[in-house]
Amino acid sequence: CMGKKYVKDIATISTKIPEIGKIVTQAYAVAGKDMNVLIEHDRDHMGMTLEHTSGYTMESGYMTDAMKNLCPDGEKWEANGCWVVLMKEGIMTQAGINKFFQSIPGENTGDPFLFVLNPNFNPNTLRILIDTLIENKFNFQFIFVNEAKMDDVYMDCAAVTGGTVQDASTGVGEYEFKYCGKADHVCVEQEKSLFNFTHNSEVQVRIDSYREKLEKKRYKLNQVDRVMYERRLGSLTNGIVKIKVGVPTVTEYKIIQLKLDDAIGAVRKAFKYGIVLGGGRALLNVSTQMSDMCWITKALRKPSEVICNNAGVDTNWRASAERTVGMDVTRNKLVDLRAAGILDSYLSIDEALKNASSIACAYLRTNTLMQKETTNK
Repeated sequence: CMGKKYVKDIATISTKIPEIGKIVTQAYAVAGKDMNVLIEHDRDHMGMTLEHTSGYTMESGYMTDAMKNLCPDGEKWEANGCWVVLMKEGIMTQAGINKFFQSIPGENTGDPFLFVLNPNFNPNTLRILIDTLIENKFNFQFIFVNEAKMDDVYMDCAAVTGGTVQDASTGVGEYEFKYCGKADHVCVEQEKSLFNFTHNSEVQVRIDSYREKLEKKRYKLNQVDRVMYERRLGSLTNGIVKIKVGVPTVTEYKIIQLKLDDAIGAVRKAFKYGIVLGGGRALLNVSTQMSDMCWITKALRKPSEVICNNAGVDTNWRASAERTVGMDVTRNKLVDLRAAGILDSYLSIDEALKNASSIACAYLRTNTLMQKETTNK
C-alpha cells in the first residue's frame, strides 16, 4: 500500500528534483490517488505553491457588469439552500416564463434562485425574465455557461444539484419548479462559480464518464480537452487542486510543467499498477530465476551493471546481496532499496521490456538496425 513516503520517493526519482517530490506529495494528500492536479503559471509569487478549492467549479459566471449589480458586496453572489434552474435552450416563451413562476410554491418564493443559462439565450426573453424576478422581489443571479462541451457542463450541474436540464432532446421543453435542482451552497463571481454538493450516484456516473474519456481517448485528446476533463473530474471528486509555479519566464514554467507532469504521471501509474525496486534490482531478481546461459538473463542484469559502471561502482556485490538490497550510487553504499526510497513504477519497467523486446524482434527478422546520423558542426 502506497503512502506519502512512497509518493514522494516516486515523484522525486522520476524528476531528480526534491522540491517537486515535496509539492506532489502535498497534492496527493489533498487530491487522493486519482491525482487530478492542474498546473498554472503564477506571475505574482515565486516558488511552487498548492491551492485547493473544494466543490464543483465552473469557469463561467454572471459575465456582465450589469449582473454585478445583483451581488450584495459588488463582486460575488452567495446563497445557501439555492434552487438551480438549468435552462440549456436559448429560447423560452412568455407563456413558458409565466408557467414556471406559477409552478413555484408560495413558501419557496423567498428562497434564492440561480439560473444557469445558455449564453445565446434570447435577449428579449431574458429581459422579461429579469423584470418578472425583480417585480416579485426574488433573490436571484445568473450563470451564462461560456465553456466548451456545454452538454457536459449541464449534465454535471444536473448531477450535483439533482435537477433536470431544460432540453427539447430530453423532452423537457417548458420548465417548471419540479425540475429545479438544489445546491447546499453556491458562490457566483464574474468569471467562475462554485457549487457545494453532496456526493450521490448521479455524480459517480459523471466521474466514471470523465475517467473513461481520459483513459480510452488519451491518445486522441488534445492538451486543452485533456486539461478541461481533468479539471471537471477533480471538481466532482476532491475539488480543484492546483500547483502554481512562480517563475519569471514562460520558458522556465514550461520546463517545470513537464517535470511536474512526469512526476504526477509516475505517481498515478504507481497507484494503478504498483511499484517495484529501483536501480535495476527488480530485473536482477528476475534474472536469478533463469539459467546463466540464457541471453535474456544477461539482458536483465545489464541495467544494474550500467548504473554501477556509470557511477564508477564495483558490480561484484550483485552475486551475494539479498533480494531487496541494492547499490545507492550517490553514496557508494549497499542499502535496502525499499527503505531508501529507490523505487520504480511497475509500468515503467513493463514498458521498457516491451520496447526492448520489440527492437530485438525487429532486428532478428530483418538483421538490420537504423540509427539517425548526427554531424558535429
